[in-house]
Amino acid sequence: FSPPPPQTCGMSPAALTAHPPSPPGHWLFGHLLSFRNDVLGNLVRWSELGPVVQLRLLNKPAFLSTSPR
Repeated sequence: FSPPPPQTCGMSPAALTAHPPSPPGHWLFGHLLSFRNDVLGNLVRWSELGPVVQLRLLNKPAFLSTSPR
């Protein structure tokens, strides 16, 4: 007996395991301190990394969608 193949929604296995880019953050607070300083400027800079950006708020992962698509 073999398990059924996972549902990939037409994506390649490499695309399913790849992580979105992430800007450098504080080792403890992650990107939370960036929101205190220049919120709009940081969002604009992070949008240059790609359509989805991975952030860390304290110890929780968060994803920022920078494109309507």
